[in-house]
Amino acid sequence: MSKLDFLCPDLANPDPERGFEPLARSAMHERLSESGGKFEAQAGWLVLSALSAHSPADPSVADVSHHAKIEVRGPAPQAANDREIVGIGPDRWLVLCSPDVAGSVRASLEEPGRIVIDQTGALAGLKIEGPEARTLMRRLTDLELDRLPAVGAVAKVPATVLRDGAESFRIFVPQQSADYVCEVVLDAAAVLGGGPAE
Repeated sequence: MSKLDFLCPDLANPDPERGFEPLARSAMHERLSESGGKFEAQAGWLVLSALSAHSPADPSVADVSHHAKIEVRGPAPQAANDREIVGIGPDRWLVLCSPDVAGSVRASLEEPGRIVIDQTGALAGLKIEGPEARTLMRRLTDLELDRLPAVGAVAKVPATVLRDGAESFRIFVPQQSADYVCEVVLDAAAVLGGGPAE
């Protein structure tokens, strides 16, 4: 495995004596706070637990940055109930899982001839769903929405895009571009009557 442990929120070391608890915040944190969001600590992240200004929105935009995102290069990982495996290129895979099992999933992926890099801290994630989700996605990307998953550009930023159903998509982008992408997605969603969701 790569030794880029600083990208693994579950490996951050708290220091209770000094009152230090490392908690990652996503690119949507500020916008959700402005909308009356309440947060709770989950697996090294501040995760939205309630949105006081919440009203039904279509399309809805949810923050999924805290989900574990592990890149694998080499032989295809084995399927299991605790993970989702997405092909992102020749001999390249993105393994998605719940943050509370990230460590065990990461360890199970290690084998000779394979490179495993935890990208959880390096990639931000948004989920867009609702009857207008497809319309919103058409405004954000030129990717063929019927041929997902795919790697391409969303709001002119490199992204991995997944489709969970006819009206549900997930976008993963580099953390350094996440604030920009978040603002573009939320502004485009607002034009369609959408907005942040829990």
